[in-house]
Amino acid sequence: MALLIFVGLTRVVVEGGVAAAVGPMISSFVLVSAVGSTVIGPAGLVGMAYTYVWAADIRTFVMASCAHGLKLGEELGQRLRPLFWCMLLAIFISLLGSVAMILHLAYEYGGINLNGWFFGGGTRAPFDYITTKLNAPTVPNISGWVHTFIGGGIMALLVLARHTLLWWPLHPIGYPIGAVWLMDQLWFSIFLVWLIKLLAIKYGGPGLFRRPRPFFWG
Repeated sequence: MALLIFVGLTRVVVEGGVAAAVGPMISSFVLVSAVGSTVIGPAGLVGMAYTYVWAADIRTFVMASCAHGLKLGEELGQRLRPLFWCMLLAIFISLLGSVAMILHLAYEYGGINLNGWFFGGGTRAPFDYITTKLNAPTVPNISGWVHTFIGGGIMALLVLARHTLLWWPLHPIGYPIGAVWLMDQLWFSIFLVWLIKLLAIKYGGPGLFRRPRPFFWG
């Protein structure tokens, strides 16, 4: 489920033009709500807690960054296969470097003094959540299923309207990510880009819209 969320977020990033996106839900929370903790069992719940490090409170993820890089290579007319291996090497080096640096800083200054969430609350949160489910097992959340189907229906209508109604002004991408915390930081930039695009197309046509696009890359 986490990989499906990542694919969806990557689609949001590459189609919506935003620099990054975060999911409106955590896959493990959704799974527990959908089937109940009694079905997953104690061993499954504990194992699920260890997935939070890569599937829960993410700030960014590699899939969207790679999509940006490959698109830039395509636009610049570069060969994508060598670029892919260079990106893979960069990911490996950055992983080693970041792990080494975080260990050094944590031992040098004390991790709890660096960031209270990453070294404190964030590390406890998965196991606190799992503990509550172990102490009070849950059954499938029917209201959660109902709201999921309602949300899916609204999203389907937005997609249908976008593809069938030329005058429809709302892009369906805004529906799943509009309420996430990241939009508090990005909304003005998105509005500004929309305004620039509107003015460029209205007063300069498609040519003026396409020419300065490389200026905004990255």
